[in-house]
Amino acid sequence: MTLNLPNAAELSLSLTLRAPRLVLDPGLCLSPAGPLLVERLQSHAELWLPRELWRILDNSDYFSVRPEALQGGAVSLDTPEFEFTLRRALRTRLHGPSDGEIESPTLRDQLVGSELARTLEAWDAIRSSTDLLGLRLFWLGDGLAESLVAPGYAEDLHARFETLAEGLDGLFAPNSPLACGRRDAIALSIALGGVPILSSLEPGGVRPALCALAHTFEATELDATDPLAAIEREHYRTALVRAQCASLCWSVLSLAIVHVHAPQSSRVRAQGAVARDRAPSGTHGFEQARLFWYRA
Repeated sequence: MTLNLPNAAELSLSLTLRAPRLVLDPGLCLSPAGPLLVERLQSHAELWLPRELWRILDNSDYFSVRPEALQGGAVSLDTPEFEFTLRRALRTRLHGPSDGEIESPTLRDQLVGSELARTLEAWDAIRSSTDLLGLRLFWLGDGLAESLVAPGYAEDLHARFETLAEGLDGLFAPNSPLACGRRDAIALSIALGGVPILSSLEPGGVRPALCALAHTFEATELDATDPLAAIEREHYRTALVRAQCASLCWSVLSLAIVHVHAPQSSRVRAQGAVARDRAPSGTHGFEQARLFWYRA
């Protein structure tokens, strides 16, 4: 019997591989190499930005003048102190100090030379000159209308994220914009079903900066001999190489991949506020939560 098979010209085969998915640590985004890393990597990975990062970028003029406010002791953005600091900074930047006003060296240095100011300017350029819808950047805002969600995620993603972020607030008590951004990154990682977080190592390379916030979670470093970490590391390193990010990793970036293991958070997904009410005080569905991380 002769099989009537189509010839080669009539056959076509296509394989679609899903791009690597990562939540970005806001501290990494706001590092000197952060904007360049994101611009290059977004073409080769599905990147999710924490909500608090957008709030920081919306107030980039203020944080350019008060970079220490990112780490703690930041005034409310609605207070007269914030308004005064911002107006004075903008006036000095545009026109120089007013008559009779002595421009302090500290303020001048912050306006002209701070690394954070240059990084925020780079982010402003990305936001103003690039069609964000054309990038593989996704985020959850204050509501669905302010969010950009990749196809294929559950309809309750935003509500689940809000519930998780509220629970983490009770555990971490974040007291700075950067800490709030890292809380959002952890909540987003869980809400997305375990998407890992791309973070950077603290000075000295002891641990990811993200672990300092999640002090209530046990953090375990996976060494190079772990077989699962080795496979996954190769997956992300391939994306970094294809994105022309190798030189950034060799020179200025010490990257780490962080997994958030929170098995009890499934109750938050299923029952929302009801589950939180039944959870022991201060845990909110994060019993037995742990962090696993390895050097990228």
